[in-house]
Amino acid sequence: MALVGAIFHTVRGGSDDPAAIAHAFIVAILCIAARVGIGTVLGVTLARKPAALTGPPVARLPGRHGQGVIDVEVVSVDQAW
Repeated sequence: MALVGAIFHTVRGGSDDPAAIAHAFIVAILCIAARVGIGTVLGVTLARKPAALTGPPVARLPGRHGQGVIDVEVVSVDQAW
């Protein structure tokens, strides 16, 4: 938000003219809208899971003496009871 304030004051240019303040306010509102839009896109892309990860969570543990990888299904406390 500090960046939006800096943009507001830069666009305003220290002028007390109502038109300059209105223009700076519009630019600041557009900056805030852009930030919300970028945050929404990032949130949606982070919330999506690839199709390979839709099953139960699996912990991948190294095998003994180079025998590969062991898949272990992770069970929550609620499922164990």
